[in-house]
Amino acid sequence: MFRRTSVRFEGKHCTLNLLKKHVCQAVEDELQNEVKDINATDDDYLEASTRLWERFYSCCEQYHVKTSHPSGLFILAALDGICIIKKNSFSLLRPCDTLEHLMLAGDHVEANAIIYQHFAENEILGKDLLALVNLLTQIEKWLPEDVKIDFDRKLYQLEKSNVLIEKFVGEFLADDTDKGLLSNNFLVIIRQKLISISDIRNAISLLFDILRMDNGNPEFMQTHDHLGRSKRVLNSLGALFGSQIGLSVLSETVRQNTLIRFALCRNWLLLQQILISTQSLPLEVLKTLKTQFMPGIITFLQSYYVMV
Repeated sequence: MFRRTSVRFEGKHCTLNLLKKHVCQAVEDELQNEVKDINATDDDYLEASTRLWERFYSCCEQYHVKTSHPSGLFILAALDGICIIKKNSFSLLRPCDTLEHLMLAGDHVEANAIIYQHFAENEILGKDLLALVNLLTQIEKWLPEDVKIDFDRKLYQLEKSNVLIEKFVGEFLADDTDKGLLSNNFLVIIRQKLISISDIRNAISLLFDILRMDNGNPEFMQTHDHLGRSKRVLNSLGALFGSQIGLSVLSETVRQNTLIRFALCRNWLLLQQILISTQSLPLEVLKTLKTQFMPGIITFLQSYYVMV
């Protein structure tokens, strides 16, 4: 189709808008060639146009699949990363931090391995933290996508997150099944998971510290602390990530990490409001949630939203 068109251009200097123009022109030229010798009706014209565009999309898909097929693998040992080499591009795989791993793995987390690596001196606290994050992950699965999009949109419109959460929780707890946004037994599941947490206050406090941005990642949660002790490694990393590709890798890593933490903060704020509204915890714990953790998690939520 493109070979028959009269349009000629240099691909490496072609902008997206110019490419779009060339594609439309090529399809239009092909369409005119098909209908020029017949008395085509509107239906014939639409049928031919649809067929040509479908053929174009099919060719694009075939090219995409072909160029996306991995052709090599390169281990980035110093970064604990992997580079997948493709025909016209490459992909970088990086290790997840602990919160990312817990959130993404969900019910498939190897709890014993996490506890052994990070909580060998306090296994009970480690189990409590894993149970709490697992509950937040479950809330992520429960939330409909339109609710998440609506929440993001209203944050963009500078509405207060605590007011939004109160409204959403009111809808979640609505007796009217037409308005109920979660399954009918979600409160039962939440209470069952809370029972498995021996000290909810310490678990929440630990998660609060992990989510803090001013102190960095807590030492006991770090998985690559050996890198920070080598000046030579830091210098080489600075040179590596100072390139355009390196900056892109860093920015995308921060974005992915921030998305996970934003979701955790949103779900945590939602969980806290549910617990407060349903009086599901002792009064002294609920008071701590309101006065100590609620203001902080709102700040975390807004900060991570800005970073996203």
